[in-house]
Amino acid sequence: MTDTAMFVDVRNAMYRAVYAQKQNLAKRKSAYHGVYYLLRFIAEWTEVIKPTSIHIFWDAPRSEVWRRKLYSEYKARPNSYYMDISKDLAEISVVAEELFQYLNFRQYSRKAMEADDLIYAAAAVRHPGRNVIVSTDSDLTQIPFYFNSCVIYNPQEKVFAETPARNPALEKAVIGDKSDNIKGYQGIGPKKGGVILESYGRLSEFCAERGWDSLRLNLLLTDLSLNPKLYNNKVYAMKVLGQDVAFDKSQIIEVIRKHKITGIETNFSEMIYPFQSLV
Repeated sequence: MTDTAMFVDVRNAMYRAVYAQKQNLAKRKSAYHGVYYLLRFIAEWTEVIKPTSIHIFWDAPRSEVWRRKLYSEYKARPNSYYMDISKDLAEISVVAEELFQYLNFRQYSRKAMEADDLIYAAAAVRHPGRNVIVSTDSDLTQIPFYFNSCVIYNPQEKVFAETPARNPALEKAVIGDKSDNIKGYQGIGPKKGGVILESYGRLSEFCAERGWDSLRLNLLLTDLSLNPKLYNNKVYAMKVLGQDVAFDKSQIIEVIRKHKITGIETNFSEMIYPFQSLV
């Protein structure tokens, strides 16, 4: 069997779990615990990807992320931008982290680091081992661009994404990224940005005219390879990769009953046993 690691951007996955939970609540007037939906998604992705190991990546609290020190408006969004599900996410996080330690999963989290930073570090350490990143976050598309051992699985479209022909981090540094509240050069969108990025000569001419400061700042915000703590993140990833993991059915059942995660015990063969043979 090919050594394949499945990297789960867990916050991205939890958003999907909360959405599924709320959909079912609206339809049935009742719903399972959010962790039920999260685990069902991971089991479904495992069936498609067939990994030999599963790796869960957590974000540091948004207010503590290191990029905020560079740019205070990083990921700042108006209250109307999205439904506030912070309470749901917090509840799922606590229970999921406890459950995952008995499911043969390796978990990654570091002070001030986003999941993207740690996924990049783990991908760099495991290269050329095969890694499949499960996420809809466009920031992660730069990883297959840098490492041909990595692919992205889009859980919304249920397809493996094509590797971009152009560096996505550099593209966002020029045109900006609304989802992260990163401002690009004024008047430059995807079409004009594509022309500018056709060659480094054109990019150099453009920045000589419009200034280099925005590009310098934006590259630090967007390019995961420029993380100032990349070396430390790689060492941390090596430590986690070297840890022994275990499958403990009795502890799994205890956590399920403790937090009243209904639905999992009756679907044990589909939602739990697929993880028993992971390494």
